[in-house]
Amino acid sequence: MKNLSEEYASALYELAEENSLEDIISEQMKELSAILEDNAEYVKLLDNPSIEKKQRTELALEAFGDAQEYLKNFIMLLVESRRMSEFAGCTAHFLHLYDDKHGIIRAEAVTATALDSIQSEKIKTQLEAKTGKKVILTNTVDSSLIGGVLLKYGTKQIDMSIRTSLSSISEMIANADI
Repeated sequence: MKNLSEEYASALYELAEENSLEDIISEQMKELSAILEDNAEYVKLLDNPSIEKKQRTELALEAFGDAQEYLKNFIMLLVESRRMSEFAGCTAHFLHLYDDKHGIIRAEAVTATALDSIQSEKIKTQLEAKTGKKVILTNTVDSSLIGGVLLKYGTKQIDMSIRTSLSSISEMIANADI
């Protein structure tokens, strides 16, 4: 069963796809999501039941008036029903639908130090060959890995970190009959 964010996002995606606007709307949703994530108090303000609907919609129109028309109407629907807090979830599901339709997977390479462009491209190329999809790769640094890489995509995780290798060796030694 779909949750509210998924239902709303699915409806918006269907409308965007019918009108060949999914590229524009997905980009605008990503931008707005990032802005709203940094301004959580504004989202609370737009969901506040003590503020009249007219005033909340005026605030939203002032902030989001330049958004693509369907997206702007979508935001107004969220504001009017005091569900603007669902926007982040709607964005995540919209992007998931977009990626599925366009053969894209998003992967994260967690490494002890930042990947250079050659390393990043090599991981991306290998993952594209393995999945048959276009890969959008991000790199997160976690010095506790010591070295190697932890690759996450979809529901999969490939752990080739030195931390995990050392932990496995340590466990084998601890369990060995000596």
